[in-house]
Amino acid sequence: MQGHSLTIANIYGPNEHQECFLKDALGRVLEMSDEDIVVGGDFNIVPDSHFDRSLQRYGQTGAFSKGFQEWLVGAGLTDIWHAHHPADRAYSFSGAHQTYAHKDLFLTSPRIIALSTSSEIGVASISDHSLLMLSLALSTYTPCRRHWHLNIRLLTYEDILAEIKATISHFLIINDTPMTNITTFWETFKAVIRGQFIAMAARLNVACHNTRQQLGDDIKALEVAIRQAGSLTASRQLTTPRKQLRALDKDMEEYALLQTKQKFYAGGNRAGLLLAHRLHTQATERRVAELRLPDGTLTCQEELIRHQFERFYPDLYSTEELDPKGMEEYLDSAPLSRR
Repeated sequence: MQGHSLTIANIYGPNEHQECFLKDALGRVLEMSDEDIVVGGDFNIVPDSHFDRSLQRYGQTGAFSKGFQEWLVGAGLTDIWHAHHPADRAYSFSGAHQTYAHKDLFLTSPRIIALSTSSEIGVASISDHSLLMLSLALSTYTPCRRHWHLNIRLLTYEDILAEIKATISHFLIINDTPMTNITTFWETFKAVIRGQFIAMAARLNVACHNTRQQLGDDIKALEVAIRQAGSLTASRQLTTPRKQLRALDKDMEEYALLQTKQKFYAGGNRAGLLLAHRLHTQATERRVAELRLPDGTLTCQEELIRHQFERFYPDLYSTEELDPKGMEEYLDSAPLSRR
């Protein structure tokens, strides 16, 4: 990513024997990578039983043991959220009977902490788990700007359509002169209308961002009220902002899906990146990674696999003495339809 080698892994921990599973899974990640590591997911276990749960129960388990914490230190992995918020208490999972826990984690190698700019727990809009966000500043590289494309969602708003029509009418009134060349007129019009669409899209994005921010703040405030006072009123009120946030997410997903369809439509029959990616995928799917030899053993060596194919196909297509009488007897006895 931006010239920086980074190993990213996702883990979903089981409901029991979590430490054994995590040691095995994290150990495999460490063996596969010598670079910086970011491991995230639902670990189904909390780092600290007293600090990362809202309700303590007698005999409750499911927290990092001292031995596992020492193993993490030896492996060079750190819970980055607690590194950014050493004195804060927040929860990423809401369970039954208004119980909360922080068991969605990011474990990172030491240098990632220096490269990280923030680690935040978002809101739970579509499940009982909240969004966990980690921001990294890997380099100062700034990607180049892409070509502008019309955001067709703007054409679904009546007020925006009315504003565009007013802009077109105003432009025609000002620039409709006999001395203006038609090519100059058209290029100027495209520049004006493009600037108008860019301004409207920016205004719409800012409004959407502010709405999402406000809904997120409302959800967090209601979740705090529920945790602190167990308010049933707040529990009922929590449904409305979550539904509105899901509606915003749905709009963004629909637009992303539309952009994907447009991309495939525009480049589907061209010799471009889409075709190259498809051909690369097909070549990977056709590759024979392992083959069973005549003695029943499996081999992954390309030389043995190639040699086996070279022996198999000449035998398959070699000519043999054919018995015409036997062929006729076989065809006569075969249940073939005569039409």
